[in-house]
Amino acid sequence: MINYKQSQNKLIVSIKYAFGSSIVFLSLLFLSQFLSFNAQCQNIKVENVSFTSGDNTIEIYYDLLGNVKHKYKVSVVLKRTGAPDFIVKPASLTGAVGKGYFAGGKRKIVWNYRRDYQPDPNVTDYYFEVTAQRVKSTWLYYAGGVVVAGAAAVLFLMPSSSGESDTGMPYPPNHP
Repeated sequence: MINYKQSQNKLIVSIKYAFGSSIVFLSLLFLSQFLSFNAQCQNIKVENVSFTSGDNTIEIYYDLLGNVKHKYKVSVVLKRTGAPDFIVKPASLTGAVGKGYFAGGKRKIVWNYRRDYQPDPNVTDYYFEVTAQRVKSTWLYYAGGVVVAGAAAVLFLMPSSSGESDTGMPYPPNHP
């Protein structure tokens, strides 16, 4: 005769094992996605930075080597070759700057520099440093965390297979 509690406990142990394996699998999956994301970030490169100046604006051009399907955060700073501590962070910027899909060639940023900085006309060693970082897609990490947390909750909230109830008392005997 099959004992109902024993078969139920075996089922619970099997389910716990399956959920435990799922947690390990999902953790490894998200870890591999994170490592893959970091490897892709290393392929981002900004090249051919140049600029032209007008009466009130400076146009900054650059090429962003990256995946056109990815979103990037592009930043600009003004520097001087003869003064390593000199850094100006422009605020009045428009164009291919900030967060957006900027991968490609001949991207243009327009800086209304008169609002932020009055350059010295005698200084000739100004240059712009343009940097880019890939914007992370955080929803995947949140969804993964919810799945792993939910599976862990189910795993730990299931009754134990020790033959005792949650109160520590044994289950009543089976009736014929």
